[in-house]
Amino acid sequence: MLTLDPARSSFVAETIPTGLMARLGHDLRVEARHGTGRIVDDMRAEASFAVDAMHVQESRRHGTASWGPPPARDTAEIEERLREQVFPRVRAMTVRATLDGAHADLEVTAKDTWRGRVPVSVKHGDQLVEVTGTATLSLSALGGEQPRVPLGVMQLEDVVVVRFRATFAG
Repeated sequence: MLTLDPARSSFVAETIPTGLMARLGHDLRVEARHGTGRIVDDMRAEASFAVDAMHVQESRRHGTASWGPPPARDTAEIEERLREQVFPRVRAMTVRATLDGAHADLEVTAKDTWRGRVPVSVKHGDQLVEVTGTATLSLSALGGEQPRVPLGVMQLEDVVVVRFRATFAG
């Protein structure tokens, strides 16, 4: 059986602030770490990621081009908001994928479920399968809630772009 190899896999979501004070906020790249998963059969795979293990990987001042390490003073607060405000009472996100040629039908579940079809690249090796692609998810479709910011002057855009490389080995 082929299982998800977290050391060779990457799942990174990009979030963007909106609202009156968005220019004072940060665009974020949040990495889902320590996932588990497996190839179910020739066409299907599944994986799960603990919300507590999601980590701010990079940030940039909203609207600028340069990504870098997130400000250390903000990282813990951002990660806490992710757990406690955006996905309260959600322990894990699950992903189920069915391959169909150069596409995958995805079902991503947090509090609620988002479904969509995304282009993917699949590479097969000796006891190895690597699937790469980009999915544009809806935060509200996943049941995500807006983090609380004073006076509501800043929110997260509903669109979350996830770039992924899922490597299964065995």
